[in-house]
Amino acid sequence: MEGIAFELYHSLKRMEKRAGIQVEELYVGGGGARSNVACQILSDLFALPVKRTQTHEVSAVGAAMAAFLAQGIFHDYDEAIRSMVHEGDVFRPNPDRHRIYAQLYRGVYARLYPRLEPLYRRISEITKRSDVL
Repeated sequence: MEGIAFELYHSLKRMEKRAGIQVEELYVGGGGARSNVACQILSDLFALPVKRTQTHEVSAVGAAMAAFLAQGIFHDYDEAIRSMVHEGDVFRPNPDRHRIYAQLYRGVYARLYPRLEPLYRRISEITKRSDVL
């Protein structure tokens, strides 16, 4: 689970840098969000509150919001979100675990990709030639 969380963290930091913003809370939904452990790991790693949506069927809610917008029922996505997205459980970061995750991210995870990149290229070469995968 931590590997997925580290990649989400890495991706969010890149998006924040490009957009010039700082995310202050995370909303999660769907299958992975059903796990309290996964939600707590995200909160501890990101050092942010993680808010689980009331429903796990977030794709269906998103599609419904788009349809309601197209029909003029909502004026914009903000209005649709206020009406249709409701918080469930909220997970708060543990500062001690965050310190450990921050050390693991900087000291290990952020250094993995450059070392693994040649192997990823080799995997790509092998699988491009395969009609099985």
